[in-house]
Amino acid sequence: MGSWVDMFIGGTDPSTTAMDWIMSELMRNPRVMEMAQDEIRQAFKGKKTIEKSDAQKLKYLKLIIKESLRIHPVTHLLPRACRVECEVDGYTIPMKAKVTVIYGL
Repeated sequence: MGSWVDMFIGGTDPSTTAMDWIMSELMRNPRVMEMAQDEIRQAFKGKKTIEKSDAQKLKYLKLIIKESLRIHPVTHLLPRACRVECEVDGYTIPMKAKVTVIYGL
């Protein structure tokens, strides 16, 4: 990436930011945290080794993560104004329309 990207996103780490928000939301919602803990305990009960494929069993935890990322996106948003009318994926974007470029997806 070029230096312009460093200027906008320097000093941030999306993984750490996401984990911070997820943990923050879980602390604010103790019932949800308890349900996630129960799911994890059930999924890994009696296992000595946890495999990557075991994570597929954690459906509730996945929903928690997705909701947290919806509420607190960790991508870098670059607000812009369209300078000329153009087409993106079949949609016409008029000149001077406010657009947000989501960097990182």
